[in-house]
Amino acid sequence: MPNDPGLTPDTCIYMEAITGDGGVHNGNDTWWLSPDIKLTGHSSGLDNADPGQDNSVEVRLHRKAADSGCTSPFSESVTVELWVGNPALAMTPNNPASTKNVENIGTPMPAEGATATQPIVWHPPTGLDPSNPQSPGHKCLIARCYPDSMTAVWRYCSAARASTFWTRRFNSTPVNLRTLLSSRICRGQSRATLTSST
Repeated sequence: MPNDPGLTPDTCIYMEAITGDGGVHNGNDTWWLSPDIKLTGHSSGLDNADPGQDNSVEVRLHRKAADSGCTSPFSESVTVELWVGNPALAMTPNNPASTKNVENIGTPMPAEGATATQPIVWHPPTGLDPSNPQSPGHKCLIARCYPDSMTAVWRYCSAARASTFWTRRFNSTPVNLRTLLSSRICRGQSRATLTSST
């Protein structure tokens, strides 16, 4: 699978598709249920989101150990991006019917061999057109993490190239969510459900 050329200098930061995979992803596994994206709805609980409410999302990223031989450009922090999308093998950020950016935030670079968690608040609006990525129904949360000195290229984000792009799927009636993350191509997708506010 090709890597995002903007992120190839980094081989240290990763997200797991399956617990314990160490960032080595197998496209034949259930990569859309990553343990590294966790959604908790305001009222509806785990793997769900409630429209019009603050919903908690935790994005977890890992840094390989010093003896791993990984390389990374100098950075003091990691950029964490969170997106919500309508389920598809290829999600495009320049199409508002495909994905919506929830948040971009910096988090301190974890120590070598350590894990870091970045909390994000997601407040999906109510009354959206059904085609909107934040409207109720089956959705995907996408997380991407990389050293802040680098620039990711979105055209490399597709489930078919999932070495650094992972998704967690969910439904948004409340939004029901599962997560998947990685670090070099795009990083993390999760399945979720967005519940309706009615």
